[in-house]
Amino acid sequence: MTTRNAKGRGPSNVIGYAVKIVKRYDFDQCVALLDTDISWKAEDERMSKKYAIRLIGSNPCVEGLFLSILGERVPEASSDCKKAIRGKCGELDLTRKESYVELFDKGRLEAARGRVGALDELLKSFEGP
Repeated sequence: MTTRNAKGRGPSNVIGYAVKIVKRYDFDQCVALLDTDISWKAEDERMSKKYAIRLIGSNPCVEGLFLSILGERVPEASSDCKKAIRGKCGELDLTRKESYVELFDKGRLEAARGRVGALDELLKSFEGP
């Protein structure tokens, strides 16, 4: 498994980045995790289907997904989700994957997958066919 970061900037950027990756490398599958606070364009969805990129939505944003995994209430606004997750992570740098290891260990992820659909979809993707 290889993880790449498109650095956000909306669904078109994330899907466009995934298309570039699929065209350049020979991966078995490609999954893109996108925030749902900005609507996905029909053209973006067509491109994802053309290149067999599986789209998984995090509602309303990835920070909302993290809050769901932690069993916390998820605010409607992305900005509020960002504030709430920072309150749970303290001084951790949320741009570094190492920051999530403590809060999101395998046991917590497995326990949450039954109630957090996007997490379950991601984990299934990692597990393979």
